Amino acid sequence: MKKMVFLICLWLVPSVRSQNEKKATDLAAKAKQSFRKYTTDGYEDAVKLYEKSLKEAPTVQGYAGLAETYALLGYEMEQAGERASDTYDLAVFNANRALALDSLSFLSHRALAVAYFSKDAKTHGDLIFQSLNRALTLDSTDAETYYWLWLHLDNDNPESPLIHKALQLNSQLFRAQYALGVLYARRGEYDKAAVHYAACKSINEKNHHPYLSQGIAYSKQKRYESAIVEYRKALSLNSRIKEAYLYLGLAYYYTDRNREAKKMLKKYLELVPDSANKATVESILLEID
Repeated sequence: MKKMVFLICLWLVPSVRSQNEKKATDLAAKAKQSFRKYTTDGYEDAVKLYEKSLKEAPTVQGYAGLAETYALLGYEMEQAGERASDTYDLAVFNANRALALDSLSFLSHRALAVAYFSKDAKTHGDLIFQSLNRALTLDSTDAETYYWLWLHLDNDNPESPLIHKALQLNSQLFRAQYALGVLYARRGEYDKAAVHYAACKSINEKNHHPYLSQGIAYSKQKRYESAIVEYRKALSLNSRIKEAYLYLGLAYYYTDRNREAKKMLKKYLELVPDSANKATVESILLEID
């Protein structure tokens, strides 16, 4: 009888481990879906799912995914004026956990590069370059690695082979499409920018970034009516975008819709009372009162 119990226990151990690994894999896949929303809420949801995944079983996908999520969440926090140094430290910590678990996985090396790029690209430039090159050695078909290499080495060149290779491998790579849109807009090539913003909207219609950026591009061209549509859509997706209230208010002002302009500009000053634009906004509010 004792032998039978012992054999049953031996059978149960790998069975439970297999179940845990499957749960971990499933949770990591769900986390990646949340990550690909490329929004603060999406990153926060992804962190929770990756942490649940790692409680089921330690995997490279879990640690590497959590590292990259913390890295991009930190960037969103900084954009919102929040302190992100602890979040970047968590990105580095989890990337190193991935590397310790499997140093032959391209995900581990890419995660380390993304973590340090977000933390301080200038200080850690060599490490980032080496990690991305190592990732490509291990998997030369990973679109995201080419994108990060472009971002690190050649991000002012929209014709770079690196960014085109990334999109050749994966045309649905949201961050690559968005980065090109921003770059073309910065160069005043608004038609080209619009193509990439449209691609972003097609990939993820619930992300506010391409709508806000397209609105800014329209404003720079003095196409304020079109800009208003984009700003309103951006705010409908994310009402926490402080600068969108400023841009929308100004677009209303330039189209003589003073009532709407006043409302948006006042809202902006409530959200950003110490804004560098405060004097200009207050001057406009006095004018339309």
